[in-house]
Amino acid sequence: RIVLDVDDLDFEYYPPGSRRALVRRWFRSWPRRFDAVSYHVEPLREYLLAESGVPAERLRRIPQGVDLDVFAAPPVPLPAEIEEFTRSHAAIVYMASLGITSDFGDVLPGLARILASHPDWGLLVLGHGVRLERFREQAAALGVGERVRFAGYVAHDAVPSVLRACRAGFHYLRPAGANRYRAIMKIREYLAAGLPVAANPSADAADFREYIELAEGEEAVERALAAAVAGERAERTAAGRRFIEARLAWPRLAPELLDILGLPR
Repeated sequence: RIVLDVDDLDFEYYPPGSRRALVRRWFRSWPRRFDAVSYHVEPLREYLLAESGVPAERLRRIPQGVDLDVFAAPPVPLPAEIEEFTRSHAAIVYMASLGITSDFGDVLPGLARILASHPDWGLLVLGHGVRLERFREQAAALGVGERVRFAGYVAHDAVPSVLRACRAGFHYLRPAGANRYRAIMKIREYLAAGLPVAANPSADAADFREYIELAEGEEAVERALAAAVAGERAERTAAGRRFIEARLAWPRLAPELLDILGLPR
């Protein structure tokens, strides 16, 4: 039994041309050849039914899970650069791949204006990718090169300590295109770390509306971040962490994975 997991539509991120067309053709023709196909969010199910021709009985939704063991492990010392930054700023963390799927450049000008209004705040960017240097140069051109710290790649075992040293987590995706088919791992990880979250309503962010601040537009983002940094969302965040533990921890999802693979529980 061979199972295909589809977690987004990769071809949407390629520029028009032969490579995009080739990958799109694969997405349209190959999924129906597998014994079963798993997906994370409802828009992917609709695509797999309508575009890929996968029979409904072969489709199984497996929520995007979180490895809570990472967050329960003994704390790892912070990298020196990050320790200094989080000690000297009320740090807001933005954690993402900074590759071709990143929309960070869209929101950076607004974040720069927000930082200018809050001299004690700093933005810590975790992640690497081909657009990292472009974003670093953009932050410098906006006059916030010292207030936005691009930490690059951080070892996985250090990430929980880094998140806990911050005051809020921020997430942004354009609410269109391939992003409609994504499950936002970063929101799940922020909540698992006990971090208040502000995010724009994109992808599956609305599924967490009870536990995070959904903010659209610069003024709304500033209000949401101010409330998070001030500690006004502690109860809501704690409820979000309990939700992750009860519904999205991988041990909780393991039986569904075994079922789709045709293995005994």
